Amino acid sequence: MPKVKSKPSKKLIDLVNEYGSDILSTDNTVLFCKACGKTINHEKKYFVYQHLQTAKHKSATEKINTFVADSSSKSQFPTELCMAFIDAGIPLWKLENKSLRSFLEKYTKQHIPSESSLRKHYIDNNFNNVMDRVRREVAYNKIWISIDETIDPVGRFVANVVIGTLEADQPSKEYLLTSEVLEKSNSSTIAQLFTSSLAVLWPEGIRHENVLLFVTDAAPYMKKAAGALKVLFPNMLHLTCLAHGLTYTYISCSSKYTHKDWANGKKLNISYE
Repeated sequence: MPKVKSKPSKKLIDLVNEYGSDILSTDNTVLFCKACGKTINHEKKYFVYQHLQTAKHKSATEKINTFVADSSSKSQFPTELCMAFIDAGIPLWKLENKSLRSFLEKYTKQHIPSESSLRKHYIDNNFNNVMDRVRREVAYNKIWISIDETIDPVGRFVANVVIGTLEADQPSKEYLLTSEVLEKSNSSTIAQLFTSSLAVLWPEGIRHENVLLFVTDAAPYMKKAAGALKVLFPNMLHLTCLAHGLTYTYISCSSKYTHKDWANGKKLNISYE
């Protein structure tokens, strides 16, 4: 029985699969070398192997690999530049300074992206990378969580959520989990911020039993929020900050006593805060 020849298209596909689709490609009619940018003889498998061993092909392949590595390095540079500025507390608009921009371009040999480009294309990526790292480090550890408020330069109420791990064999690792602008400060907004922040930490599902401490000041609405949250977090204890407690004690006493020692007590208390 005569030997049946394989179809040309199957033969070409087999060659691409054997040597790699990153090197060869086919349209089911010809065999194309991507590195050299030309068709190659595929009548015999040996011809293909012979082409791949030529100095010209190896040189072309090396150039492609170098280009890919350089492209990867260049795409990584703005990501790391953005992260470095944020981590150091340097505003991104500083990159618009001509002297700083020319200095960085001169010594890094890299194009320095604009502030708007970093904000649009890299901040979210850096945020996701940092959050992934925080999630890995927190993992299944027990945690404490603290919420405190401040007023920003334009008069908005901003609540900062800080968490930390509770581990028996090493100090707590602390993380600023989120900062949120609140329309108003009351027990409902604090409780909502508490749960939404933990949903960011544990997107697959809040681990209610892992929250052991809630640290706040002694404001009545904080106490009320903590009381409501204990229903959802049965292992949680509410602690009020000692420095705030001392402050409220001083305020209560100073209204009744005018002795100079109370003034000294206020100075000491400010240093605690």
